[in-house]
Amino acid sequence: MRTVEQADFPDSSVVRAIRYAPDHDELEVRLVNDTAYLYFEVPWTTFDAFREAPSPGRFFSEKVANRYRYDRLR
Repeated sequence: MRTVEQADFPDSSVVRAIRYAPDHDELEVRLVNDTAYLYFEVPWTTFDAFREAPSPGRFFSEKVANRYRYDRLR
């Protein structure tokens, strides 16, 4: 994954960081428990809203998890 954009969430109790590769519409999500997922066919608008969300954990649960095809990275 070629990382182009990234956001870190040091105050979140769920999401540690996200990375987005617009050339493949891939979103990598790293959780605070060291689990990581790679989501496919995620539009830029979803990444943009995610990085600006007041609650990254809630956004992840409601707008990303189980809505896009994904692979668990670790």
